Amino acid sequence: MNNIKLHRPFGRPQQEIKSLSNLTGSIATELRKYQEDYIYNTLRLSDDMLNELALVMAEFFEDITLDIGIWKSLEAYNIEFFNTPLLFFLKPGEKIKEEFLLKKRIQYLLWNKYSELIPDLILGPDHRDLNFISDKLAEYFINIKSSLKLKESSIKSFLNRSNEYGWVVKRKLLWLGQHSYLFRHSYKEYMMENKGNPEIPLIDDFVMQTTTRWSGLGVIDILASILNISAKQKKELRGWYEKHFSYYLIKSIKGDLVSAANIITDTKYTIRMGDDARLFNIGNIYLGSLVRWNKEWYWSGQQSDLGHLSPIMLEELKNNFFTNAPRIVYRYDKSLLRKAKERNKVHYENFVRFHGNEFKTFPDGYSMAASIQEQHRLEYEAGPPELVKKVMRERNMKNPWPNYSYPKELLESENGIGLYFNPETGQEIMPGFNILINGFSKKGKNLSDEEMDCIRNFFESGAISPAFVMKLVDQYGSRSIAKAYLIKETEEFDFLSYLLRIFKGHFYRNRYPNLSFN
Repeated sequence: MNNIKLHRPFGRPQQEIKSLSNLTGSIATELRKYQEDYIYNTLRLSDDMLNELALVMAEFFEDITLDIGIWKSLEAYNIEFFNTPLLFFLKPGEKIKEEFLLKKRIQYLLWNKYSELIPDLILGPDHRDLNFISDKLAEYFINIKSSLKLKESSIKSFLNRSNEYGWVVKRKLLWLGQHSYLFRHSYKEYMMENKGNPEIPLIDDFVMQTTTRWSGLGVIDILASILNISAKQKKELRGWYEKHFSYYLIKSIKGDLVSAANIITDTKYTIRMGDDARLFNIGNIYLGSLVRWNKEWYWSGQQSDLGHLSPIMLEELKNNFFTNAPRIVYRYDKSLLRKAKERNKVHYENFVRFHGNEFKTFPDGYSMAASIQEQHRLEYEAGPPELVKKVMRERNMKNPWPNYSYPKELLESENGIGLYFNPETGQEIMPGFNILINGFSKKGKNLSDEEMDCIRNFFESGAISPAFVMKLVDQYGSRSIAKAYLIKETEEFDFLSYLLRIFKGHFYRNRYPNLSFN
């Protein structure tokens, strides 16, 4: 019962907790019985994990029974992305009876949840025990549905509150990301992976920016679909991943409204703050993030008060920010973004001209570094001498070409390097490329564990774009990818699009060139 209370919004009725507690307990009893008949040990859970899965199933049943909207939103996005609400379980356009649909929904949920609950699990959607559990749970839910006392939900009441102010929407976002059955395990994993970092910024990054294995969607995407808001507001909320992170000078405070200027662009912002406005000081510099809601701006996450700063210190902050966080600046400085895109285009064309292709392989890291340096040396030598000297003076350069710094392990890598120049964002580097190509070349047959691990690392790397993946797929096909993820290739399901979404969801949002200059 404690876990149930932990994950409910404030104001939950005692009867609601009691009903969910009873349902969770009975589901846990069912799951324990099912485990006795599993063919494999893959999906066997400890008591604690089994109880958590039982709670997930109870909350899922509450969601679809009372039309809270969490699961409905996921299926709506799936239809948009893959032309089916339940990829691998329902063919595009397939119509089935409600009882069978419930089974498929449970199977889809469990397929993803087991992968969240069991670290490093690779689970195929057609696993026999997964099919068995889904059949049993669907039958169980159908039998008990009429006797359940799930009449109202504090979650639904909470999500249905007015969305006039940004802080109300943010509270809903925080609950959905930290406590809903859909996201809380992804949230827990994210916090563990980033253990040691400040908690508030981490929480804010997860709910605002992180994409998840749920079709590559973020918490902001699901909430935007759930809330009863306009299409414009939905778009605005889904754009919160592009927080305006910067240094802000407080200009004035009037009631609960604060006027501030982004010192990077000198843009003015009107920030609604409620009673917290009194905590800020006119003339001070604050480091923080802003998001837009209903024509006003709201702080998001943590703000750091840097006090009064001299013009020299402000200029230094500004220059360092341009250099170290260019892709953040591109979110709100569109003129600089245009320059970055133009420069990236020139770099791309130079790369293709020198290497003969946007994609190039090298035997090791040192040969890659030497080739890139030679490319830039020839570029600078081809430029007007006076312009080259000017650039060298301005940037304090000893040589008329950039001095790149690569990690030691990359330079010393001897298993091949794959270098791809993404026309939109810049260079992408994949070490261990010989192993990767060996795996792709086998077209799904007799792959070694090392090759399958390498394929999964390539696919799950946040630095490798879908465009890079497709370069190899176009050349070698996708059978080895399917094998690595235990998926059977069929014409009905576009499994490649699905895997790209869940592991590279951030690439389906706005992306910016990886260039720093001012």
